[in-house]
Amino acid sequence: MGRYATRFFAATVLFLLMVCLIGAKGKPVVDQSQLPPTYMPSGEQIFRQFCAACHGIDARGHGPAAYSLKTPPADLTTLAKRHDGKFPYAYFSDVLLFGRGLSAHGSRSYLINTCNALSG
Repeated sequence: MGRYATRFFAATVLFLLMVCLIGAKGKPVVDQSQLPPTYMPSGEQIFRQFCAACHGIDARGHGPAAYSLKTPPADLTTLAKRHDGKFPYAYFSDVLLFGRGLSAHGSRSYLINTCNALSG
């Protein structure tokens, strides 16, 4: 490359760099890592995060952590079938909140919030 071409290339790169910097300077930086305060995850997201390890992604009680538990996790796909074809919200909440002798479902306040999120 000749001297003229080298200077032209350097000037073009410098010009483009300045345009990018000036354009970026006028825009505020937004933290995309935080969710908005009104964000509510779906029931599926909550289940995947908090329940699927024991109950499995398919909710049949065969999650990766199920084999390490003394009491096997319930097959959640049969809840409605076992309650006259209707999903038993009250029963479901009671088992999570008060358990059947199981403390694996965490604190009462956590479970109340989880039940409310799943039913809403």
